[in-house]
Amino acid sequence: MMWLGDRTRTRFNIVDYDLVIIGATQTGLVLAKKAIAQRLRVALVQQVAQPLQDIQLRALERIVLGCAAHSSGEKLRQEISKAIASTDFYEPLVKLMDKGVDVIPEVGKFQIESNPIFVTETRTLKSKNYAITTSTVWEKSDDPKMLTLPDFLKPETWQSLNQTIIFKGITPELMTLAYGLSQQGKKIQLLLGAQFFGTEDQQLTHRLQTFLEVAGIEVYRNTSITEQAEFLQQENAYIIDSDLLQGKINSLNLSPKHFRTQKSYLKVNHKLQTSTLNIYGCGSILGGYDLPELAIAEADFLIQSLIHKKRPISPYPLTPYRLFEPYPFDHVGYQGKYLPPDAITQEKTFFLDYVDQLRFPMDLTIKLWLTVDQKMLGATVLGDHSGKLIYACRDLIKTKQPFQSWDNLLEYAGIAAEICW
Repeated sequence: MMWLGDRTRTRFNIVDYDLVIIGATQTGLVLAKKAIAQRLRVALVQQVAQPLQDIQLRALERIVLGCAAHSSGEKLRQEISKAIASTDFYEPLVKLMDKGVDVIPEVGKFQIESNPIFVTETRTLKSKNYAITTSTVWEKSDDPKMLTLPDFLKPETWQSLNQTIIFKGITPELMTLAYGLSQQGKKIQLLLGAQFFGTEDQQLTHRLQTFLEVAGIEVYRNTSITEQAEFLQQENAYIIDSDLLQGKINSLNLSPKHFRTQKSYLKVNHKLQTSTLNIYGCGSILGGYDLPELAIAEADFLIQSLIHKKRPISPYPLTPYRLFEPYPFDHVGYQGKYLPPDAITQEKTFFLDYVDQLRFPMDLTIKLWLTVDQKMLGATVLGDHSGKLIYACRDLIKTKQPFQSWDNLLEYAGIAAEICW
């Protein structure tokens, strides 16, 4: 890591920028590339222990799903060692430096008085605009029984896994890991509260739970504190606690008005602005999956906002689906109490060809809310992790085109070939 830091300090000494990007994530790199192409003065603060760890975790998901059912722990370890070499993730930063981006391998925080500034270990960065693109991070516990998702990026973790692994709470990424471990023969126990995922789509939630139980995962709902303590005291069991997932944003020295209800996520409006108008948010720090298509859409929108006085059309119509809670349901448009009383609901489940799915294989379920003349008001999608379908639904809502048929919708989204008819 030091070679990159040394090169940065000796090559660049600019402290006044058009845009300071905070977070060397996939979204941060896309934003930096587009900003420098518009001849903006750009700084990219790494703000994470390892650059592009979000992409490393996505690579881990692909490996676990591809190898879990038919590979030993040693095979998984070898595949992870081969595919996730941390030095590889510095190469994109070097390319940005060559284009003129000031890459700063440090951690910093805001100082907000009359005008915000961002202060790192060695620099004070002044900018016309700031974009926060950090992702959420896992806090490490002192308990040797406690594991976090990034621990599974380490090949040695796979050599010492116990037979029983307890998941306390759940996220979409943890569900992928739980499924992969269950396919490898591990005993997986999933401890949940009153809700699996609190959502209006209870039928989809039920299907998701059924899928996990069929895969051999023990799902325990409404567990009391006493019951959870008994589970967690099991000998020779590893524990993965979703409460250890914290927002990196917590360390940025921002006031509570910048946060959503859960402090892990940044609160923005449909223009991607926070309550401080020249501080923006992009990427999974807003919540939801950090899909490549979404990173590009948000980066395009934000850069166009900065270089033109007239703001472009928002990348989201109505309700931004990235801001829709909870996950793993992708949603766009209206639903529930916001629908007119004569709205029509249509729902369909398809079987997917799982080759290109990043997360655990499951069916694709689409739920649409339509007007009486078949124009789309909203859509919820479960199981499509390419992001293509929710984007197609977004476009149909935006252009007010009528829903014609399921075949037409899948073809329009470009995923018809992935469906097993």
